[in-house]
Amino acid sequence: MTGNVKYFDSTRRFGHIVPEGKKLEDKASQVFFHETDLEAGAKIPDKGEEVEYELVPHCPWKRALWVRPLNKRAYAPVREMRKGAAYGTD
Repeated sequence: MTGNVKYFDSTRRFGHIVPEGKKLEDKASQVFFHETDLEAGAKIPDKGEEVEYELVPHCPWKRALWVRPLNKRAYAPVREMRKGAAYGTD
């Protein structure tokens, strides 16, 4: 499923997603997500950013099981491992 981030509260570390094709005012269709639901390496998405997500099955309210930003720039850069005797990787 895809949608756009309505907002993300950085102090409380959660936000809501508006599913694709739904109106911003339709609160019943919004999906809750927590910072821990983000895919590994993904940065916190900005307001309006498009994301892909999956819902928790059999949950009485809409909660994301995982969230993946569709924008490739939303991922933290991967560091290269240094090689050599000083780093223990001869």
